[in-house]
This record gives sequence, structure tokens and C-alpha cells, in this order.
Amino acid sequence: MLRFFRHIRKSLMEQNKVRTYIFYSIGEIALVMVGILLALQVSNWNQQNYERDLEGKYLQELMEDFKENKRNADRVIGVVDRILPALISLLEQSALEAPDLSLDSLNTWYKEMNIMPTFRSTDRAYTNITGSGELKIISNDDIKYAMAMYYSRLEVLRLVQNTHELELVETFQPYIIENMDFQAVHAERVDEYPLPDPVDEAAILEVLHTREFRNILTAKWTISTDLLNQFREINILIDDVIKLIEEELNQENN
Repeated sequence: MLRFFRHIRKSLMEQNKVRTYIFYSIGEIALVMVGILLALQVSNWNQQNYERDLEGKYLQELMEDFKENKRNADRVIGVVDRILPALISLLEQSALEAPDLSLDSLNTWYKEMNIMPTFRSTDRAYTNITGSGELKIISNDDIKYAMAMYYSRLEVLRLVQNTHELELVETFQPYIIENMDFQAVHAERVDEYPLPDPVDEAAILEVLHTREFRNILTAKWTISTDLLNQFREINILIDDVIKLIEEELNQENN
């Protein structure tokens, strides 16, 4: 009988050892899993912080570029705003029996025919972001949509500008060379090397009242108003991008 009880006691002790071993094993597995989860969480936090910092850096760079684009857009709009009154005044002078402006004034206004304002977009930050495949880091979908609208419109503007550049060299300049004194109406490019005084500045009077002269001016007016509309539209899109980036940066700083 005593041996029987000893056997039961021994069996119970062995079962306790098994249970204890199982409990310890489960505990170790649980600790390992908790450690892995914590490590993953820390890694996720670090990645999120890295992406948040990178997003802020990208937004700052985009802001710098689009502010430069804003200055460029304002500049070309200002140039067209200067060209159009000159063209209209020349058309008015052409309709008079005799111009009431000096030759110098007429030629100075006609210099605007040689000016074809061109908007150049600063795309350093956007090119870096898209080239590295990190556009997804920009979390604000409104910003990405506004930039997509801007670059879509920019492609149209570039096409229009290229077309008008061709008209400058194929229409306006040949007309000037054929009918006027190019020295008198050529826009100065470099202050250090001015052109000599014109030889035949009165040549503009010979064509002032012709239909071809008026048609050339009207063609330039058409091109200039087209560019003005294009520049104004691109300027609005630039304003949209700047406003959205400013709002996003303000939220991040608060």
C-alpha cells in the first residue's frame, strides 16, 4: 500500500514538472512575441517619423519652387501688360492721317514686337520627388491634385509658347527686316553692347498706314492676349498649390 502511494506521489510530481515546463515555455514564447511586436511598433514609429520629417522637407522645397514660379508668372504677366498698350497705341496711330507721336516713340513702341515673354517653370523639388518614387510621402491628396493640375496646364502652355516663338522668327522679325530699320525697333538685350543709332528710323512711317502693318500688329495682339490668358490661368494654379502647402505646413507646425 505504501509503495502505491509513493507511486502516485511520484506521478503527481512528474506531472507538475511537465506543467511547469509548459508554463515556462508558453511564457518564453509570449515574451518573444511581445518583444517582436514592440520592435515592430518602434520600427513603425521610426518610419512614420522619418516620413513625416521627409514630407516636411519636401513641402518646404516645393514651396520654394512654387514661390519662384509665382514670381516668374507675375513677371511675364507684367511684360504682356506692357506690350498690349503699345500695340493698341500703334494701331490708333496707324488710323490717324498723320501720327502725333515722335519717330522715337513709334519705334520704341514697335520694339515690343520683338519681345515674346516666356514662362519657365522651376521644377527641381517636384522632379526629385517623382523621380525617387516618393510622391506617396505627400499625404495631402489636395496638394497632389493641385500639382497635377498645374503640370497638366504647364504642358499646354509650353506648346502655346513654342508655337508663338515660331511666329516671332517666321512672321514678325522677317516683316521688320523687310520693311523697317531693325536697329530702330530691335529690343536691347545687353546694356554693355548697345546698337549704334539707327540709320533709317523714319522707315516706320512708310508702312504705318498700310493694311499689312495693321495686320501684323493685330496678329501680335492676338498672340499676346492668348499668352496673357495662359499666364493668368497658370498663375491661379500656382496660387492654389502655394495656399495648400502653406495650410499643410501650418498644421504640421501646430
